[in-house]
Amino acid sequence: KYYQIKRLYLGNDTPLIILDTYLPVSRFEGLINYINDGEALYETLYKYYQTPVVSSKRTFSVINLDKETSKTLKTMPHTASYYGASISYDRHHQIVDFTRSWSTINYFFEIELEREDIEKAIKHHLYFI
Repeated sequence: KYYQIKRLYLGNDTPLIILDTYLPVSRFEGLINYINDGEALYETLYKYYQTPVVSSKRTFSVINLDKETSKTLKTMPHTASYYGASISYDRHHQIVDFTRSWSTINYFFEIELEREDIEKAIKHHLYFI
């Protein structure tokens, strides 16, 4: 059994990102009582369950949005979108959550990588463009 938490993030009142997160009920009993729109989910997990997220594996791709997701993001169906999937882990390498995300491509973000990040990416055949 899992909790499903869906969140919609806005920028200037425009939908930008949908997060669809799944967490095990057995591990986070009563979580639904602590969810607060003003607090990040991982802060809540740490505060009430002493569970810090220490790592995650994420994949990103570009997809065309389906009708329902397009409607939520207030864009045309089949619009190109970033899709992400991630699994987060605690310090014991136990899964904390699985999250899917969809976002519009109408915003800008910047990623800063240190030398060791680049060397690690090259070593593991991950390339950043």
